Amino acid sequence: MAAWKRQGRYRGVQSSGILEEESCSYSRLPNLTQRRLTDGISINFSGQFLDNEETVVFVSERSGSPRIYLSKPELLPSPPESLFHDSLVIKNQRAYFISAHEEPDKLFKSWLALYSTQLDDKKVRRLTSPSVADYSPFVSQSGKFIAVASYGSHDWGGEFHELQTDIVVFSKFNQNTQVTVCQHGGWPTWSGDSTIYFHRQSNDGWWSIYRVDLPQNSDLSETPYLLVWVTPAGVHCFTPAAMHSAKKLAVATRRREKSYRQIEIFDAESKSFYPVT
Repeated sequence: MAAWKRQGRYRGVQSSGILEEESCSYSRLPNLTQRRLTDGISINFSGQFLDNEETVVFVSERSGSPRIYLSKPELLPSPPESLFHDSLVIKNQRAYFISAHEEPDKLFKSWLALYSTQLDDKKVRRLTSPSVADYSPFVSQSGKFIAVASYGSHDWGGEFHELQTDIVVFSKFNQNTQVTVCQHGGWPTWSGDSTIYFHRQSNDGWWSIYRVDLPQNSDLSETPYLLVWVTPAGVHCFTPAAMHSAKKLAVATRRREKSYRQIEIFDAESKSFYPVT
């Protein structure tokens, strides 16, 4: 069972993981200036920087359905028969995205699966196993590993508030060998090639960020992975985006005293939140 205080210092463990935080503080960043990265036409979302960190690739509904564009904007290769694209990631000139253009084998199963294509090619390759539904892909820093929130081959159970997905990892070079590093988790993000952050609802009801560390310089294995609880109780934390160069995360938060979500930077070393919006 968990043992902690709701305010001040946090310390404890629970059956689903280890709470890493010993204290948390709330600090403010210097005044920040927001800059629009897309052209403001239609609805644009799921943006990612390319490797040069100057060009943005994103999903836009300007054509009548969600499709993938560069920030010029330029339409990128994607299945024309798909009416839905999402969760776009670019790594080493290859696009990874979720698409819904292959019909499942029966009703009440998700159409969504992970696909990839080279930016200079129109050939689209399915990475998700047959009859399986995958969401929220993210690629490790080197491009060697891919993590997804996988719904598996289950029929849809009618859930809306939270999909019962697991964090699954596989190698770019061998999609047939997949390892579940954590049951019950979503929205994975990599820091380097060996650390995965993701969100899940804790036993106390708060949505929190968790972490799993993979052995460095080794192949994937089915050995149990230690689940580490990163953000404190008392604040909902969702949709992490990890940094490769520091133990910091951008997260969406929802606090008791707030009626809306905001974006904050969480420093996992100093245990501090820094509001951005």
